[in-house]
Amino acid sequence: MGRNRRVWQPGVAYHVTFRGNQRANLYRDDHDYEVFLQLLNLTNNKYPYNLYAFCLMPNHYHLLLSTDDTSLSKVMARINKGFANYFNTRYGVTGHVFEKRFYSNPVTEGYGLAYVSRYIHNNPVTANLTTDPAHYPWSSYPQYLSAEERKNSICPVKIARILSAYKGKAVEKRQQYQRFMESTIFGG
Repeated sequence: MGRNRRVWQPGVAYHVTFRGNQRANLYRDDHDYEVFLQLLNLTNNKYPYNLYAFCLMPNHYHLLLSTDDTSLSKVMARINKGFANYFNTRYGVTGHVFEKRFYSNPVTEGYGLAYVSRYIHNNPVTANLTTDPAHYPWSSYPQYLSAEERKNSICPVKIARILSAYKGKAVEKRQQYQRFMESTIFGG
């Protein structure tokens, strides 16, 4: 019996997660993380999408993105197939790299986007990989804190849609988002 067709709406933001097969690590070293981020950019050149947040964990990843003209499934197929080909070639293995289908859930505008991005950015803290998400190198959170970080990132994100939930100038919005993050992380 076939699977139900995925629901996709242009312009709607989706929280996407995907895990390594049998919960195995997807990223074994920094190069693997960098290749995945480069694949995000290469895919965006072929099938444009808007990336709002990401976090690459050792055995899974989280993306918050929207597409306007290309289905989410087509974008994700390109990213995942590209990484699976790279992974199998680099490590001399065959077979599935990812487990099941990717998970995707639509996210409501405004604070819904902010809450999901906070969840994504807090993943390394929850997994005890760091005590401060600003220090985790495989997340978009540092880009929310600094325009310089965003400019120098392998994979820049579009922060304006999430920061639109806050009032004031760009710097004030960044500060409000940082306080929002810290209220969960540090109990502030």
